Amino acid sequence: MNPAKRSRPAPQPGRTPTQARSRKRVERILKATEKLVARSGFAQVTMSDVARIARMPLASIYQYFANRTALMSALSVRQLEAQQTVLATALSSESFAEDPEHAIDALIDASATFMRDNPLYDEVWSGLQADRELKRVDVEDTRQTAELLLPALEELLPFAPARRLRTIAVLLQLAVFSSVRFSLTEGACVELGPMLDEVKLLVRQYVRALVAEYGSDRAEPSDAAHAKTSIVARGKSKG
Repeated sequence: MNPAKRSRPAPQPGRTPTQARSRKRVERILKATEKLVARSGFAQVTMSDVARIARMPLASIYQYFANRTALMSALSVRQLEAQQTVLATALSSESFAEDPEHAIDALIDASATFMRDNPLYDEVWSGLQADRELKRVDVEDTRQTAELLLPALEELLPFAPARRLRTIAVLLQLAVFSSVRFSLTEGACVELGPMLDEVKLLVRQYVRALVAEYGSDRAEPSDAAHAKTSIVARGKSKG
């Protein structure tokens, strides 16, 4: 399964497009919604405006999306999955175990390029934060992006506890996303290029510290493994 296509919170009930004609109508509705978000902002989109831009009866919009929340949820998932696809592609072409620093740079660059070239993404993300019902979509996206990063982190940090690996995955994506997003904001006091240089340096140092603690080449075994080895050794000496 494509990691970028994992399950998400389902929009509120509406008609599920199963035929080609229905899928085309849904695509038409989502394209119209994208135009409105780009033009007026996430919060200003109404179902009536979508029907007008899509040149469809309002009743037809409601056949596929029971309400505005369902429509904006579908649009948000569409944008978030696009970013996940970019990250999944970058992950598949890089080896964290062989060259973690190059892989980190490639991931940061891929994320920054996507956000820079897709201003609609930022508008959608901002809309999610302002809507209590839709914020769950962003929370789920954060979880899924962490799942994308976990296999690479597990390879790089084989002795790290699973719970800490998940925390690291979430922290890395939030740190990079927040830094890039700020630099792309109109009037930001730091441009994207210098910000990326510092973010890469920060993440590299963080990963080096993690590798020293949990990497396969570390000098000492984990406390649990060391204790187990000592117990076995004592048992053999008694025998």
